[in-house]
Amino acid sequence: MGLIKKPNELTVKNTLSALIYGQPGMGKAQPLYCSVLTPEGYKKLSDISVGDTLMGCDGKEQKVLGVYPQGVRPVYRVMTNDGAITYCDEEHIWNVRSNTGNNRKAGFRNMTLKEMMSKGISCPLSPSRQFSTRKPIPRFEIPVVDAMEYTEKSYDVDPYILGVLIGDGSLTGNVAIFSNPDVDSQIASNVERLLPNGYALSKNDAPQCPQYGIILSGNGEGYIQRIKRLGLNVHSTEKFIPDCYKLGSHQQRISLLRGLMDTDGCAIKNRVCFSTASKNLAYDVVELVNSLGGIANVHVYEREDKGDEYRVSVKIKECPFSLERKASEWSKTTISRYIVDVTRVEDCECVCIKVSNEDELYVTDDYIVTHNTTLALSSPKPLLLDFDGGVHRVNAAHRVDTVQISKWEEVDEVLTSGEIAEYKTIVIDTAGKMLSFMDKYIMKNNPKMKKADGTLSLQGYGVRKNMFINFVNQVTLMGKSVIFVAHEREEKNGEDKQIRPEIGGSSAGDLIKELDLVGYMEAIGKDRTISFDPCEKFYGKNTCNLPARIKLPVIINAEGTITGPNDFMTKIVNTYQTYQEKQAELSSEYEGLMEVIKEQIAMVADADTANEVKQSLESLQHIFDSKLQAGMLLNKRCKELGLKFDKVKKIYEAA
Repeated sequence: MGLIKKPNELTVKNTLSALIYGQPGMGKAQPLYCSVLTPEGYKKLSDISVGDTLMGCDGKEQKVLGVYPQGVRPVYRVMTNDGAITYCDEEHIWNVRSNTGNNRKAGFRNMTLKEMMSKGISCPLSPSRQFSTRKPIPRFEIPVVDAMEYTEKSYDVDPYILGVLIGDGSLTGNVAIFSNPDVDSQIASNVERLLPNGYALSKNDAPQCPQYGIILSGNGEGYIQRIKRLGLNVHSTEKFIPDCYKLGSHQQRISLLRGLMDTDGCAIKNRVCFSTASKNLAYDVVELVNSLGGIANVHVYEREDKGDEYRVSVKIKECPFSLERKASEWSKTTISRYIVDVTRVEDCECVCIKVSNEDELYVTDDYIVTHNTTLALSSPKPLLLDFDGGVHRVNAAHRVDTVQISKWEEVDEVLTSGEIAEYKTIVIDTAGKMLSFMDKYIMKNNPKMKKADGTLSLQGYGVRKNMFINFVNQVTLMGKSVIFVAHEREEKNGEDKQIRPEIGGSSAGDLIKELDLVGYMEAIGKDRTISFDPCEKFYGKNTCNLPARIKLPVIINAEGTITGPNDFMTKIVNTYQTYQEKQAELSSEYEGLMEVIKEQIAMVADADTANEVKQSLESLQHIFDSKLQAGMLLNKRCKELGLKFDKVKKIYEAA
């Protein structure tokens, strides 16, 4: 067998090297220290795993379908008009509505923080108001959560009574007492009605400050003991709402709020406020109001003789009072939450989460509504090389055999191990982290390739490129495909922007040249898509005529149930292999067709036979450039015979 082979003799390529990149969590990156709301209260994102339950914007429970590490990202602090604060990266998706003119009628839509900042967080002031003291008008409104639908809890102290005692109670003695110069008999009646058997309400008719005490009417423990078990036997500046009461049912939480507002709340000209000497209590009331679908913010006032006073302004969808005289002063108001400030704060580790609700919204810090790598694992018989340490966050149903890589030397161990034989695909998560492992290996073995700032030298990048190429070649020569997962990054070239994979920095283009396919994942509406065709917006590579944009299948429904097989990349690999096989078949057919064409042209002896062959060649089913080659060969033959082609008659004639 000769070294030189014709196209039809070439071995069909049955392996695929590909890169898929984008935001696996589709643009919902927040720092690990941010909190998300669960039925048990707030939890740090760092403690969230696939399968956990979160609270949605609709107040209902939803499942976490995916948790995707995003690496170190630039983080911004986002503040709303009620003083709520959360943190996210600039690509984080928000559900917002424009606060300006006709744009408001368009309703809520998804927009990244970067897009909002580019438009301006505040509306520009008119020239006549630029030098006024008026605050800028916020441009973007975000949804206010519905009341949380927590399950009903069993409490030793009724929520309304607890609210009254926290509001106007003295809780450090031996008897639970509440008193206030303005105390209403209706409050006392409410408390008395809600007391459990064995307790009664006593009244001290002091003229300036009537007092009510909860006393035993039989045998048992004093009511104050129930208060003490909650840790509430504290002075007024130290009062708070126990966490368990913030997670009661809707009715339990509104009863608690009404106990607080009946005592230390007021309504004046549609302004509803709660006043307290306790900072902790003030912010607990904010959280309580938020959980009921309202908004609240805290204002601090200095009092010369009594310390600070904390006033909580409250806007809520249902009456916060049971006391009739206060309820009569309350009326419904529009509840709106606006983004008023965005500030870059730091670079830190971030994570994306995917949730099961159709709207893909979850509740983060201060009841702020916000949006939310299994694709590569859908390859044929995959083995995951986990460089990112994130395999535990993949849905359990889609986990595969995995090697958790801690240093580059372990990669060589894997590739030379007999255990790898049964796998058809090697999945790299992520490509960027794999390259960083290469960097450490190169600098460790040759310190001269390390610059003063700790990065690779120019020569070192050349070595890394060769290592990458050798890795791809080694895997494919073993008869296995290799799929790289990468995050996205935005590059600027003057005024132009392009999304590129986070792989190799400026050398990404050189590395991509070694791959067969490069696909970019993005969200379009509610659909998740992948595109292999390159364009001005993003890198791509399509060597097997895949559709320009492919919709990714839904394999997990809103309840977190698996609804279909995870086989998307298997189908892509099969399509690529089928395409290569077809190209090999066409190459063979092409060679045969060209032989037929040459035989017919050899029969040309004069103008008549030339025109007969011309018609015959036009009737053939051409492949690749066979029609062009046939025309060129026929013209050459006719020129040798002294024939010329009449362009008007479109026939060959004797010269």
